[in-house]
Amino acid sequence: MEHTTDQLDAYLMEQASRNHFHGSILLADKNGIILSKGYGYSNYRDKIENGPESRYQIASLTKQFTAVAIMQLHEKGLLKTSDPVQLYLPDYPNGDRITIKHLLSHTSGIPDFLEEELLDIELTLSTLDQFISLFVDKPLEFTPGQRFSYSNSGYILLAKIIETVTDDSYEHNIQKLIFEPLGMKNSGFFTSPADIFPTVGYLAINRGTVQAPIVYGHGESGLYSTVEDLYLWDRALYTEKLISESALKEILYSCVRKPAFPCDGPFSGLVQNNLIGYGWFINKQNKYKIWHDGEIHGFISSINRFIDQKKVLIMLSNCNLSKADEILAYLEDALLKM
Repeated sequence: MEHTTDQLDAYLMEQASRNHFHGSILLADKNGIILSKGYGYSNYRDKIENGPESRYQIASLTKQFTAVAIMQLHEKGLLKTSDPVQLYLPDYPNGDRITIKHLLSHTSGIPDFLEEELLDIELTLSTLDQFISLFVDKPLEFTPGQRFSYSNSGYILLAKIIETVTDDSYEHNIQKLIFEPLGMKNSGFFTSPADIFPTVGYLAINRGTVQAPIVYGHGESGLYSTVEDLYLWDRALYTEKLISESALKEILYSCVRKPAFPCDGPFSGLVQNNLIGYGWFINKQNKYKIWHDGEIHGFISSINRFIDQKKVLIMLSNCNLSKADEILAYLEDALLKM
């Protein structure tokens, strides 16, 4: 059954009225935006409503921006994805065995620092080096390149490599290399609550909601954006505005997983039906779907690109009460039939 835009809007308004969703949604096809709207509140206390311009922490969607920045530096000749980490971080343990590509594809063997108990460091605006100190002395979980294990730690090291190569901050690099060229004026690096005011993240506690603690990141998370800025990002990835076609292919199509590639960690299930890009998961059996989700205290994010039809579904939410999986499945099915 095909859905109209009005029907999808009514469905989302109903979800918001039931407290099942607070956030913003964008649907688009090759002709442009089909639906771009906010639902529920960005601030319950002040009754400020979400809109398409509302800014949200995008959590792990940050990784795809880190990956493109790395590829831009690769094309400028400032690094190579085949380079060992030790060329840029001479003192990093096993840096002679771990390559930049291993970091990009979650095959480095570096333990994921987020597998530890809730870390206080995320709740303060800690430096990049302080984040690295959480895992630098931990032994590798496997020989680099031999397994897949989702590792936020690897993307923190990529942010450090970006800063080392350019002698500039990660924040300034992403702004200069990606946000400014694409006109992503409502996106940036999250450095204080004021940066995304008035969007507040909420957690579910005992069937109620409380304001979530502010969480920070470096390269693995840490960025905020809007659904309409992420739409600009999606469209740019069909062009050579940021990187060449060959670099795009390495990110999105030169998947590192072989059919029997071993997988470890809590995200290993993702790899059974998906290939691994740089900051993306890829499912060739589902309309060539290229996607990634993110979640951080009080915020849920998802971008789903259907390459064959040039369609995209973007969800940003500021409440983990959201029935994100159920809503995404409903919207994906509707979008693919439109």
